[in-house]
Amino acid sequence: FAYFAPTEKQRWINYSYRIHAEPAHYRVEGSAMIASRFPMTRTGMVNFGSNERQQVLTHSSSSGGWIMFAEFDLNPEQIEDKPFVVWFVDLPSDPMYWKREQMQEARAAVDVWDGNGWTMGRHVWERQTQESASFPVPDLVIGDFNTPRGSESLNLLVQGYRDAFEQKGFGRGRSFRLESTNPLQSTFAAVFDVHIDLALCRDELEITNYQLIPTKSGTHNAQAVDILFASE
Repeated sequence: FAYFAPTEKQRWINYSYRIHAEPAHYRVEGSAMIASRFPMTRTGMVNFGSNERQQVLTHSSSSGGWIMFAEFDLNPEQIEDKPFVVWFVDLPSDPMYWKREQMQEARAAVDVWDGNGWTMGRHVWERQTQESASFPVPDLVIGDFNTPRGSESLNLLVQGYRDAFEQKGFGRGRSFRLESTNPLQSTFAAVFDVHIDLALCRDELEITNYQLIPTKSGTHNAQAVDILFASE
């Protein structure tokens, strides 16, 4: 993380990690950890569903999820600069959860956000509550949707956003690797591509590249998306 904003002073991220970086360039909240080359100015999060876990196939899943927004200052030199807004999502992993109901619950949680979030102060993140505030409109929505690419239910969360893979992706859209010793499940995993980690962009952004990058551990692949602002 020191690559993003190195400093001589070491700072704690949480009770386990310390880094040489300016606080505005990283944020830890719940199970989300964000590191950014651009400074962040404000964040907020909603949680919904139940965290009670159940065993499905070879994986432990739950019907709990969260959505976090972060506002990024892409040009700190401009006073009136409009922030770049990203929603980071981790939606319920229970495969038996009806997707339409899941998206409706996620959208409802966003719509009733209580305005309790964090803003970047002079040196540290400071808690802030704005009773009349609402989740800002996102430029990019990215994360683990636990929902297949192309599902109509995604429009219930964000209407009319373009899928980055559909625009500039290539090859097999496989973001989740099912690992099982069961022959039937192994055959399913080898034949079918499960693309549930997605990146959705608003129309004003030009998507120039999208890749799924295999990871050495875990069952999810990383997403890399390159975007440009349309010239005005």
